[in-house]
Amino acid sequence: MTPRTYENWGHGLIFIAQGSEIELYNEEKKVIGYVKRSDDWHARLELNDSTLPNEINRNDHICAGQGEIRFLIVFDYGDNMYKVLSNSFDKDIYINLEGLVGESVFVRYNQIFEKNDSYPEELNRMIGGTEIGVNETKFCMNLRSEPNTSCEVIKCISAFARDEYTHFDILTVKGNWAKVKSNVYTRYQVPEDDYHECPYKLTDEKIGWINIVDHKGFPNLWFSVSSY
Repeated sequence: MTPRTYENWGHGLIFIAQGSEIELYNEEKKVIGYVKRSDDWHARLELNDSTLPNEINRNDHICAGQGEIRFLIVFDYGDNMYKVLSNSFDKDIYINLEGLVGESVFVRYNQIFEKNDSYPEELNRMIGGTEIGVNETKFCMNLRSEPNTSCEVIKCISAFARDEYTHFDILTVKGNWAKVKSNVYTRYQVPEDDYHECPYKLTDEKIGWINIVDHKGFPNLWFSVSSY
């Protein structure tokens, strides 16, 4: 699990479905172009004005599951206009929530860790099939006995630990808390004649609650974009 190091995660994400062609608006609510995602992994910009930047800044999108650009960060919103691409442009750019096409949807961070019948199949498949780990690099995350900060701490789990890593199974979500099963994998010596053996094995499992979104909206857990 490689933590994401974005400073501003905004208020949530717009999931960009395959085949999407989503209109982009300027401050005058005029269409300036589109964000598109074809059948490949990456979203791209197609703008009416060739003098505008045509690349999505790395701090304007979120990767999840093998590094696909499938989410745009929403930095602000109001009246169905969602501010995006704040690091890509020197002017405000918006997506009209009512104008989302196909299976593109807006998702808050405390809503993205559980499958939902209203989500597109691709998003549910990513939620169910991508490893989840600690997304915080400055301190460890408390695994607690109950969904509050006054209860017992079962264990404090770091994103980086020597010769081990932790993935989570989401059991249920309650507000900004998730009941999880933590799975700890520890590195061990693989026999020299076994080139297909994984160098990590499951060594510990615990069930408890983790605060999945902090008071600033930062997701304390996130989906892996690496093998571990």
